Amino acid sequence: MKAFPSPSPSKEDLASVTALTGWIRRNLGMAYPESEGQQLIAHNSPARVRKAIIEGTKKFTQINVPVLAICAYPQDFSSQVRHVTDPEQRAKMEAVLADVNGKVEKQIEAFRKGVAGGRVVIVPKSHHYVFLSNEADVLREMKAFIEGLN
Repeated sequence: MKAFPSPSPSKEDLASVTALTGWIRRNLGMAYPESEGQQLIAHNSPARVRKAIIEGTKKFTQINVPVLAICAYPQDFSSQVRHVTDPEQRAKMEAVLADVNGKVEKQIEAFRKGVAGGRVVIVPKSHHYVFLSNEADVLREMKAFIEGLN
């Protein structure tokens, strides 16, 4: 799957972080953090590199402190599929996105089972960047979590 939803950004949209941020805001309804835009422009890593990074991450199995996990689940992918008019392409894209939600569901369950002091807050129909798409929800949950610490 492409890094960007259809339509892809033009050369002008990729000319600067500011231009890319504008394109993302127009197409996704919110802007990524500036550092994300810089990474997208500067480091268009091959899929094998991204896969190696993910596969090489350390599994933390002994977390002995309170942990708050705020999860966008199910994620809202409407901005990614709204531009896709071809029914076959749309079906393929929706299948990939459903798989993403399935993986998030498994991550939530693994967190619940594996982190004794963990608290999961699910923000349905939000964006992967839940702290941007649902800022008020995230701040409220963080405040409640922090206030509950001893």
